[in-house]
Amino acid sequence: MRRVLADLARGSVDSSCLPVPQVYSAALCLVLTLSLRAGVVYDSATNTMVVDNYPEAVPCTPHVLARVDRFNGWDKVRIDDTGMVVTVGCHLQIGLNSGHETHFQLGDEGRPRETLVVDGHVIVHPFHIHGLNEWIPERRVIRLQLGKPDAPSVRPTLRISAGDGRAHGLYINRIPLPDGTLKHADVWSVGGQLHVYGGTITAASPNRAHAFGGRGSLSRHVLMYGDSVVLRNATMSWFKGVATFGLQKERATVENTVFEYGSCAMINGGWVATGCVFRHLDRAIGDYGGALNARLVNCRFENNTHNIVMRFRGSRVVAVDCEFGTPAKPDSFVSRYARKEAGPTPPMLVLQRHVRIRTVDARGDPVPGVKISASCRNPIPGDVMCVSSWEGKTGQDGVTPGPAAQDAVLLTESRMTVGATPTEPLVTVFSYRIAAERSGWLPVSRSEYRPTSSWETVTLVLQKK
Repeated sequence: MRRVLADLARGSVDSSCLPVPQVYSAALCLVLTLSLRAGVVYDSATNTMVVDNYPEAVPCTPHVLARVDRFNGWDKVRIDDTGMVVTVGCHLQIGLNSGHETHFQLGDEGRPRETLVVDGHVIVHPFHIHGLNEWIPERRVIRLQLGKPDAPSVRPTLRISAGDGRAHGLYINRIPLPDGTLKHADVWSVGGQLHVYGGTITAASPNRAHAFGGRGSLSRHVLMYGDSVVLRNATMSWFKGVATFGLQKERATVENTVFEYGSCAMINGGWVATGCVFRHLDRAIGDYGGALNARLVNCRFENNTHNIVMRFRGSRVVAVDCEFGTPAKPDSFVSRYARKEAGPTPPMLVLQRHVRIRTVDARGDPVPGVKISASCRNPIPGDVMCVSSWEGKTGQDGVTPGPAAQDAVLLTESRMTVGATPTEPLVTVFSYRIAAERSGWLPVSRSEYRPTSSWETVTLVLQKK
């Protein structure tokens, strides 16, 4: 029975053809009727294939779509000769606000390079829509997942067909309509998840003319309003609009992800990105419609038209150990717009660097346990974004903590804000006095040190008293 139900959930069994012993017929028919609520339905009115009620243990997959399509004769799904590329010729919706959990898995150990091509929108539905659901149910997971968190060799691809009159996008917790507007956009909804582990989301045809995205002012973006977004070792490319519209740090993880060949990677709101690459973008980072509060760690910017464009008062970007390649056009800082909650401060980019302080004696041998202090020589009064001082000690190797430590030396390289013109920001370059003290040794210091290279080692030579 369990095997049959699992096959039913996968869409690989025609329940009408199952032999049913008469003694169990009533009970089994009831079970089969209930189990068939999990499945795939094609809505010809909207040209949408809807997936609902697939548990995490038995997720829906592209090959499940193909089997169900073949059984029902919809002729909307095809598989190439390799079995690794599945094409869906309509919109694909994952989940409903029906009280069920729904999981859709792309790529696994058996098909590590699986590719799903969708000639339509890809929609991850919320589990609750205010006004349609009478009460907020127990939290349900409706998730589109590419790859596996514990299987780095699994690297699937989702390709969305667009261009040539088609405007198709990816929507987490939002439902696009044919006119470019969003269904239920004015009501509160909860749920919808996107988890990408080593996977790629891109256009079916990798060029600007066929970049994926809807046709409306909002629906042209990749909408990530869901209750959980994970982009880990992922790639997002050839997209219109913003790749992460609606993303917030409280419900998102963005690590070691490449954003390339698109309009803008990340915009206003609060978020953190670690180890990411931003390249071949019109505007890698920007504030659209509100203030930006972002933290970038170990990120690289390469071959962009603009790296950063900020226009809202209160916008902040703190970039730690990041490398900024020269953009084709200068970055822009304008204090043009404001929200009431933003305050009067102009938009600002703060660059910070980790460094290591090494203490040695005259022979070059390490001196451990030395008290180190770094104090800014030109602090800006009231500016809490810039590091004014640091204190700590060298370890047994005579060096301050390294990259794996939480208490490594962190200093501010510079601050950029609104200047005489949008492309001529006011730049403040910071310098520090680094001092070393230990009992039995003469104190030593270095003045006017400027942190311009991440994890640079600064050596101080101590003399015995």
